[in-house]
Formats: sequence, structure tokens, C-alpha cells
Amino acid sequence: MRVARGLLVALSLCACLPAVADAAAPSVGMHVALTPGRLGRPTAVDIDIQIATAPSPPPLSTLAILYPSQLGFTSGELGLEACSQSELEAGGPAGCPANSRMGDGSARAQAPFASGTISETGQLAVIRGPELEGHTQLLFYVENSRPLNAQLAFSSVLLAASAPYEQIQLAVPPIPSIPEAPDIALVSLHVTLDPGGLRYYEMSHGRRVAYHPTGVILPHRCPRGGFPFGVQLSFVGGGRSEARTDVACAVARRH
Repeated sequence: MRVARGLLVALSLCACLPAVADAAAPSVGMHVALTPGRLGRPTAVDIDIQIATAPSPPPLSTLAILYPSQLGFTSGELGLEACSQSELEAGGPAGCPANSRMGDGSARAQAPFASGTISETGQLAVIRGPELEGHTQLLFYVENSRPLNAQLAFSSVLLAASAPYEQIQLAVPPIPSIPEAPDIALVSLHVTLDPGGLRYYEMSHGRRVAYHPTGVILPHRCPRGGFPFGVQLSFVGGGRSEARTDVACAVARRH
């Protein structure tokens, strides 16, 4: 059965780093890539977050993706139109304006049962939502199927953070599985802003013309040490984990 999940949320150059976690929390790993990553030009941003699954992690309560303040996720043409969460949940991405699509990805959930642990991966669509109290809002639509057949609805906005970051802050509500069973835990999130196949439309001479929108714009100068990214997780029960990384700047080609 099809289940729509709305989330409000965000290769040649990449970086990975080990996890930092409380004793009571699972470790987390993060991988970030910028493609093509040329300074002053549009780029795709690929973010992958992996939570350790042995033993089975507790459910998340909050998730914050930290990204460099110079990197405006809405500085290009992504998200020229908005789609409400109710529209997205009712009709899926097809029910939203084509020019509200900002990216795609996947999410994997896990739940422990008496017979063993069950996990499932759902596909994501990243959609621009309407402004929320003056903040940019992103919606993630998750299309999933059995066996973890639960309704997921997450809320996130782009907010300021301690230098050198801004953040996508996500509140994760309880995700029930079946009666008397533990709640479902999110164990991985993969998001790509400005994927290669993204298509927008505009009217030209009375015709609807498709084009690829300008993606996230990199600044003209490289920060010392590269572009900083991070993730901060809080779990039900009070545990916390975090990971940080720097993505190196592309080296200009010599002619």
C-alpha cells in the first residue's frame, strides 16, 4: 500500500567523518559531496546521514543538518513555487507545481520485532513549502510500502545557527509501527538538492518550455579548510550524537 510521508526540511568532491555520540546514543556518520563544486557556480549538494543500527537505535526526536552560512540553499532557482503540506500529502509530488521540486533522495526506517528487525527504504522528493513564520520551509515526500507501513510527517525550517553554520532543523514525531511494538527508528537519510534530472517549466511565446533550474550557488571564495557541514541528532530517551566534516574546494583548471 502506498503511504505518503511529508517532511519539512535541504561525485567529485566528498568528505566523510567518524561519529561522536553519548554513551547512550548510537554513533552517526556523515558524507557530503558538491558536484561539480566550482566556486561562484551552481552545484548539486548531496548529503548522506547514517545512524549505527547495532544494537537497534532508539527513535529520533530532532535532527539538524548544519551547512555553511555562505551556501544559500535558495540562492539559485530551486523552489520558485511553493506547495503546501496538505497538497503534497493529498496528491504526492505530482499534485504540486513542477517548479516547487528541489531534489530527491531516500530514507530508511527500522523497527525491532520479536521475530527480528525489519527495515525498509522509501524514496524522497524534496519540495519547497510556503514560508513558516518568516523562515524557508522544505517538505520531504516519502513514498513507502510494506512492511513498515506507518504515516511519517516531519517538520523542518531553515534557521540561523552558531557560526560558521546555518541549519535545517527537523522535529521528528513518534512513528508507530504496530500495536504493542516499539516505534519506528529512522536510520539513514540521503538528500540531493538539484539532482541532474530536475526539470522546471516556463512559458515562452505561448509554449510551455522545460529547462534545468540553476542549483545552489557556491560563493566565489573558498572558506579556509573547505565548506563545513555537520549533523546533530537527539534521540528519545535523551541521547545525542553528532558528526562534522569539511568538503574541499575544487581546484581551478589551468589552461
